[in-house]
Amino acid sequence: MAELILTEEEKRQLTYLEWDDAALGKACKKIAIILSDENGKRSIKHMGAAVFLISEAVRANSYTTTIEIDGATNPEPLGDWKITLQRIDNV
Repeated sequence: MAELILTEEEKRQLTYLEWDDAALGKACKKIAIILSDENGKRSIKHMGAAVFLISEAVRANSYTTTIEIDGATNPEPLGDWKITLQRIDNV
């Protein structure tokens, strides 16, 4: 398994786009393993979407957030969805 070791500067940076290529590559590989995505085609999208939603909840100082989407499309119809985020630690 890839070992992700970040410098203190990388840990403080706000965006993954500021990481060097080696650290970013290791993060992508680790995410693929965590999400059991053997071919790496879906995992970074899933984690990116999840982290985006979590970041917005943190900005709103919320420990529980529910997002309801009616008539989602991409571009085909995807239906109606309820997404619930719940923080489970005390960070």
